Amino acid sequence: MLNKFTRKLNTEEKSYLESEILRLTKKVKFQKGFTVVSMVVLFFLSILLFFLFADNFKTGLVLGIFVLLGLYLFTSLWTNYYNIRNNTRQLDNHQFAMENQKAEIIQCASELVLKMEDSGFEGPDYFFQVEDNLILYIGGKAYYENEKFPNSDFEVIRIFGKNNDMVFFDIQTKGIKVNPQIVIKRKGKKKYLQSEVFPENYEVMEGNVKSLGNTLQMS
Repeated sequence: MLNKFTRKLNTEEKSYLESEILRLTKKVKFQKGFTVVSMVVLFFLSILLFFLFADNFKTGLVLGIFVLLGLYLFTSLWTNYYNIRNNTRQLDNHQFAMENQKAEIIQCASELVLKMEDSGFEGPDYFFQVEDNLILYIGGKAYYENEKFPNSDFEVIRIFGKNNDMVFFDIQTKGIKVNPQIVIKRKGKKKYLQSEVFPENYEVMEGNVKSLGNTLQMS
């Protein structure tokens, strides 16, 4: 069984977004304030150092200190600007998701699963037989095998902000733990990843997991 749909946010999801919005708002405010204070302190420190050393004609020392302060100021401002920009973007995404009030749901029930082991970077891949001739593919670092997953009945919940940036992800298991009936080892996985017909995440493809190896090798 496979079902894809959207629904309104529930109480827990709203609470999560509200807490993240509050956290990010405080973080951006602090970073902006810290940047302003740092600039003011460095400005007055530079003036103080100039008057301390200017009368002693230590021109080289003064210039060296100013160069070091300038480099520190530039590095600090750039780092803060980068952090403020990223956190502001996250804040906008969470606010958008809260206003949009939409969660994307994928419900899957299957007891026939093929697994491709993690090759070390991208996480494992799973192919669930959801109907006689339909397969759901999911994969990535969020899907490492544990005591509940892969599961005979599970639900993937995703909430997106602007530009399709994901701000919330969860897997809810409702069935029993399923051991993959077919496992492709990491050494043999690379040839399938290079296949032109290898699916995108959450894509549904035609076929049967028992003959999937031959299907994915098709050019």
